Amino acid sequence: MQAACCDLRGKLLGPWHDGTCRALEDPEHEARAYAALTFKYGWRMRVGDFFSALTGRKRRRVVMEIALAED
Repeated sequence: MQAACCDLRGKLLGPWHDGTCRALEDPEHEARAYAALTFKYGWRMRVGDFFSALTGRKRRRVVMEIALAED
């Protein structure tokens, strides 16, 4: 898997890196991830959450943990 830093719209902000990822199933880890996204994106995250909840997409979200490969 490869990952790169990007903005809210997916515009690349840095180089690609090799790594692995896995789906998190621990509610505590998921809550921390959403808190970090809300802190970073503020009102945009809240608006996105609102519309995701209305359309039922919020229940289908998966939080992924990314571990970058060491050089």
